[in-house]
Amino acid sequence: MKAARSDVSGSVREHELLVAAAALVTTPERAARLRGLTAEPLDWVRLWKLAQQHAIAPLVFHTLTSSHAIEAADPRIAPFRAGFFANTANSMVLARELIDLLTVFAEAGINAIPYKGAVLAASLYGNIALREFSDLDLIVTPGQVPAARAALVARGYVPEIALTSAEERALVSSRAGYFLRFDRPTRAGDVTLELHWRIPSTFAIDVSRLRLTSVALLGREVPQIATEDLFVLLCAHGVKHAWNQLKWICDIAVILERRPALDWPSLLDQATRAGARRVVLLGCAMASRTLRTPLPETLSAAIAADVVVQQLAERIAGRLFDRPMPRIGVIGNLRVRERATDKIAYCTGLVLHITRPTVREKARWPAWPGARLTYSVLQPIRLALRVAGKYRR
Repeated sequence: MKAARSDVSGSVREHELLVAAAALVTTPERAARLRGLTAEPLDWVRLWKLAQQHAIAPLVFHTLTSSHAIEAADPRIAPFRAGFFANTANSMVLARELIDLLTVFAEAGINAIPYKGAVLAASLYGNIALREFSDLDLIVTPGQVPAARAALVARGYVPEIALTSAEERALVSSRAGYFLRFDRPTRAGDVTLELHWRIPSTFAIDVSRLRLTSVALLGREVPQIATEDLFVLLCAHGVKHAWNQLKWICDIAVILERRPALDWPSLLDQATRAGARRVVLLGCAMASRTLRTPLPETLSAAIAADVVVQQLAERIAGRLFDRPMPRIGVIGNLRVRERATDKIAYCTGLVLHITRPTVREKARWPAWPGARLTYSVLQPIRLALRVAGKYRR
């Protein structure tokens, strides 16, 4: 096993402490480092804001207090303490709703797979209070979308956007479509749910072939994507979001440290056949560079042999605390894709994305006569504004 250097060692102390505390497995060395950092003068308000930006405030509170780097009652971490209990309450509400929804879907003959959120927190972190999640994600096959939507509406969920049956079919079959969003008002606040039938990725993912296992959630066994498949999906999700939050990197690090028995050579071979080898290696490199996560020799050797992965990881890790954080960009997206077919598909999808109105956009168009023709004519202006907005950001 090899441990990599941290790319934030020369950053401000708050960055160093945040990275050091973003670990579920606290070794004696990590605990000593945390105690040394908390003994120095720190801007705890800045640290709290950074932890919120990276969605790891509950984990930071847990790590700092369980390692005895700071006492839970210390006023310096009062926001962390309050946030931890607020997140715990929210996680309980969402987990309970997830269990109820799985029952509703099962009674309707719908095979739904929970994705990320509560099941991820329970299976990887062992405690739903340690990982932030603000909504529910369920995966169904494309053919089950209408039935799933009907079940959600019957339960009181309101779709984000009203679609006709024809518009829904067009969205499900389109390259750009991969989820529908719903909100349900409750006494504890609105519950947001994303119903997925496809997972956006640099490589093709057949949701019907995902391997499943189970995890205990609030005393009930619920379906969970098998760790090997989950690891690949989380790496793909990280690329989609340019690894712009430490939370995504923590998920990868937890699997690497808490699942040492995984057959990494086999996982890497499967990823290679799917066109996801570089995606997986980039996720591992991010965990190694930012969190000093030890890597199995198979992975560290593969990263050392891939210059593109090294360059992308160095670039992203070096900008981890920039706000707004730069995206991977067109060139980066092409480089992380290994197969020519995936590169072509990305370019085709990009052109369609920026030149054609989506099903969602069309559904929002006014109903007055000639609206669709007018909006189609104005498409070049819409495109220019979109590109200008991305450039400014």
